[in-house]
Amino acid sequence: MSTERSNPISPEISWAVARYMQRSNHFRELFTEGLNYLNTKYGADYLSILTIAMLNSSSQPPSGDLANDIRIFQRTEIFKEYYVASLFVLLEGYNKKNLFGADKDIDRIQSNPLTPRLKAFRHGLFHFELDQAKWTRDNVLNEPEVAQWTYDLSEAFHAYFDRIWRESAAASGIPDPASFSPPP
Repeated sequence: MSTERSNPISPEISWAVARYMQRSNHFRELFTEGLNYLNTKYGADYLSILTIAMLNSSSQPPSGDLANDIRIFQRTEIFKEYYVASLFVLLEGYNKKNLFGADKDIDRIQSNPLTPRLKAFRHGLFHFELDQAKWTRDNVLNEPEVAQWTYDLSEAFHAYFDRIWRESAAASGIPDPASFSPPP
C-alpha cells in the first residue's frame, strides 16, 4: 500500500496521472454512451438480442439499423474492457511507494479480492494469451459485483487525484480553479 506523501506531486507525475485518468475517463464515457444507447433501444436484454443476431448473421448478414447496432455493441464491449483494464494501470501508479500518498477509500476498494483478477484481466487484454478459454472463464467482468466495484474505484480515483492536485497547487501558490469566477 502507499505511504504518506511528504511533498507536492511533481509536474511529471501530475502529467502522467492526467494522461492515464483522461484515457480511463474517455473509455468510461464511450462505454457508457454505447450502453445507454443499447439499453434505450433494446432494454436490459440487449446482450441476448444482439448476440443472437450476430450468431444468425453467418447465414444472412445483418443490414441497416441492426448491422449498425451490432457494431455499436461490439465497440461498447471493447470500451468496457479498456476502461476496466485502465483502472489497474491507475492502481499500479498509486501503489508505487511515495508516488502519491495513501487514500483510505482507494486502499479499502483495492483490498477486494477482485484486484488480483483485475491485474490478470489487464494482462490478458494487452498481452497475447494462448489459453482463451481460461482467460474467458477467469475474466473479472464475469463477476456480478464488478460494475459497482469498478465504478467505486473510478470515483475514488477522481476524488483522490482532485484533492492531491488541489493540495499540490496550493503548496505551489497556484490558485484553486474553483475559486475563479466566470467572465461576465
